[in-house]
Amino acid sequence: MQVYVYMFFASFLFAIVMVLQVNIDGDLKAMDRIQKANEFAVHDAAIPINFTDFTRGDFRFEPIQGQQNYINSINYSLNTTWNGTAFVPNENSFFQEPIKLLYIEYVDASHPSCPSFPCSFEVPITETVEHLAGPSVLAILEAESPRFFVGEPSPIRKLSIYEYK
Repeated sequence: MQVYVYMFFASFLFAIVMVLQVNIDGDLKAMDRIQKANEFAVHDAAIPINFTDFTRGDFRFEPIQGQQNYINSINYSLNTTWNGTAFVPNENSFFQEPIKLLYIEYVDASHPSCPSFPCSFEVPITETVEHLAGPSVLAILEAESPRFFVGEPSPIRKLSIYEYK
């Protein structure tokens, strides 16, 4: 009888360790996927520039086209659909909850906080100061880490910056 009790507790302990391991692995994968997708997306958002201003020596982004590039890139990278306020995961997406675009900013020659480069730019949501060497696109994504077993989902918030130097 004593052997069965030990086996029960050993099995129970093993199950708890496995649940924790799967949740931690999910957290790490979610953070990595959010960071990489955001980095690719800010790169894509920084591609459209105003060539008329560029020929005059001013570097200005095209934010409308850049925003569309950003949305398309996130949708492709994370298998989501943009609904106007958040990225909603598709049926076979790794994520289970909507991913929020908290902040996107185009810092170029027309931005009042950085009239010339290099400059220090304060990101309002994270309350951090970023030192920008040139025109930049900044974006913050927020998601909840998926939980495959019991446990509270942990929030993931990632800032990515793409800058021209």
